[in-house]
Amino acid sequence: MANRIKGITVEIGGDTTKLQTALKQVNTEIKHTQSELRDVNKLLKLDPGNTELISQKHKLLGQTLEETKNKLTSLKEAQKQAEQALAEGKISQEQYDALKREIIETEQALKSLERQGATTNQTLQNMAITGEKWQNTGQNIENVGRKMMPVSLAVAGLGVAAVKTASDFDSGMSKVKAVSGATGSDFDALREKAREMGAKTKFSASEAAEAMNYMAMAGRNQKITKIAIQHAAGVINGRNLAGVFVPSSRRASANYNLGSDGVIVLGVDESNRAWTTSSGWCDNQAVTIEVGNSTRGPQWLVSDYVLNRLIDLVTDICRRNGIYPCTYTGGKDGVLQKHEWYKSTNCPGPYLGSKFPYIATEVNKRLRGNNTVSKPTGGLYRVRKSWSDVNSQKGAFKNLENAKRCADRFRLKVFDANGKIVYPVGKTIDELAREVISGKWGNGEERKRRLTQAGYDYWEVQKILTNK
Repeated sequence: MANRIKGITVEIGGDTTKLQTALKQVNTEIKHTQSELRDVNKLLKLDPGNTELISQKHKLLGQTLEETKNKLTSLKEAQKQAEQALAEGKISQEQYDALKREIIETEQALKSLERQGATTNQTLQNMAITGEKWQNTGQNIENVGRKMMPVSLAVAGLGVAAVKTASDFDSGMSKVKAVSGATGSDFDALREKAREMGAKTKFSASEAAEAMNYMAMAGRNQKITKIAIQHAAGVINGRNLAGVFVPSSRRASANYNLGSDGVIVLGVDESNRAWTTSSGWCDNQAVTIEVGNSTRGPQWLVSDYVLNRLIDLVTDICRRNGIYPCTYTGGKDGVLQKHEWYKSTNCPGPYLGSKFPYIATEVNKRLRGNNTVSKPTGGLYRVRKSWSDVNSQKGAFKNLENAKRCADRFRLKVFDANGKIVYPVGKTIDELAREVISGKWGNGEERKRRLTQAGYDYWEVQKILTNK
C-alpha cells in the first residue's frame, strides 16, 4: 500500500500532509486488530462452538469494519483532491491510478468483513433465539409472585433459556426461592408454573426453574442512586458493542452501550440490574454504561462527540431517576462510579477516568438549566404501527431515544402513555435515504456527523441505502 500512494499530498482536517502519513495510524490499528482476529480464528478451528471466542470474533470484526470504513472515507476524500492535483499536473496519471487501485482493494476488504460479520452475527442470534422465545412465556411468570422482578429485555439479553443445567428441579427452585425472596403461596405458584412450562414447552421443568432464577437475579433490590461508567477497551460501534454481551457465557452486561459512533443501544432495562462492575452492591444501585473508545491503549481516548453523548445520557438518567446533584467524590459514596474501585482493572481507562469531575459538572449544569429534576415516572414510550394495534408493538421504553431507534428499525411510530404520536415528527428513514442519495447530507464522516447531530440514526439510513 505504501508504494501505491507514495508522493500524494492531501489536506485532512485542515492539515496538509502525505497521504501515506495520514493513514499510518488507521493502518496500524487495522493490522493490530487483524492480528487478534487471526488468533481467534485459529482457536475457533479447534473449538467452533466456543461462545467466548465467537463473541470476541464479533467484537474484533466490528472494530476492523469501523477502522476500514474510516480508511475508505479518507481515501475517497484523497481521490477528490487527487483529481484536481492530476489536472494541475502536481501528480502523475500513474499515481492517480494507483490510488484508485488502493480504494478498490479497501472496498473489497470492507465487503469481505461485512460478509464475515453477517455470518458471525447470525451465529450469535442463533445462540439467543431460545432466550427470545422465553420472553413471551416469561410474561406469564410476571403475574405470579410480585416479589419476583418483571421480565424485561434483560431476559433475552442474558440468553436465559439457553443456559442448560444438570441440577434437578428441586435444586433449581431452591435457587429461585433464595434469589427472588418468594415464600408461601407465591413460591408454590412459581413452582407450579415451572412444572407447567416443563409440560407445555420443549424445555424441562428444571430448565424452567433455572430461567426463573436468572430472571429473579436480573431485578434490582435497591433504588437507583448511582451511575457506573466503563470503557469498552476498543473502537467499536454501538450495535456491535451490545452484541458482545449477547452470549450468556459472557456473564456480563450493561444497561446502556454507547458506541464509538455515538449510537446508544439499550442492553438491560433500567428496572433490572446489569452485571457490570463485579459488585452486586454497586450494580443494584447503578445504571451502568459501556463506552466505546476512539483509540487504543495506553490512553484509550474517547472522542469529544461521544463524551458529549455520554453527558447527555447521564443527564437523562439523573433527571428520570430524581438524582441531583450528580456527584463525583473520587470514592464509592458519590454518584459516579468506576469499575476499578471494585476489581483490579484499569477501567474506565486513564482518559475517561480523568473526565469524571468534568462529566459531573456538565451534568449538573444541564440539570439546573432545566429547572427541577423530575421524579421517576411509570410512563413508557410504546413502539407500534398504531395506538390501537397492540399486537404490532415491538417494545416499550422509558427512554425516548431508545424508542425512536426501535421505531426506525421496524419503521413504526412512537406513542406516549396517552396514545399521542411523539415520533416521527420529522422525516422518515425512507425520506432521509432519498435525500442522502440526492447528496443533501454529504458523504462519509460528514454525512454521519450531520445525520447524528440532527437526531437521526446513521446506521439505519445506511442499511436502507445498502438495500436500494
